[in-house]
Amino acid sequence: MTSDFNVLLCFGGMGLFQALSMWLAFELREHAMSSGTYASPSCLHFDEHLNVITLNNEPMVTLRPGSLNHRFLSHMFMHANQSIPKHDLYLAANIPDSVYINKLIANTKLPKTIRDKAFVLESGGIRLNTTF
Repeated sequence: MTSDFNVLLCFGGMGLFQALSMWLAFELREHAMSSGTYASPSCLHFDEHLNVITLNNEPMVTLRPGSLNHRFLSHMFMHANQSIPKHDLYLAANIPDSVYINKLIANTKLPKTIRDKAFVLESGGIRLNTTF
């Protein structure tokens, strides 16, 4: 009889320990998310109707329709997370050959830290990472 009681007491203690551990884990996660220390991936998005680039749903840059920046960025977002050959980009977005790709990226008016993470120059091409 006492051995049955000891087994029940042991299982009860283990269950209580697991419940408290789970509760503590969820509390710590909620605290980290509310204090801003929770690292969630950044997400770039281009709203074609408003001509606005957002980062995590916060507006970053408003583009003038038809401008060089608009043509460049709309083409990059159409082919996001894909490597685009420089020649194809220049033809599709109607970019003059005299414009350097580094200058195009710098003229986006995005903060440098975001540009450095979002745009990846590859041999003969470029890729826009929308999550980083």
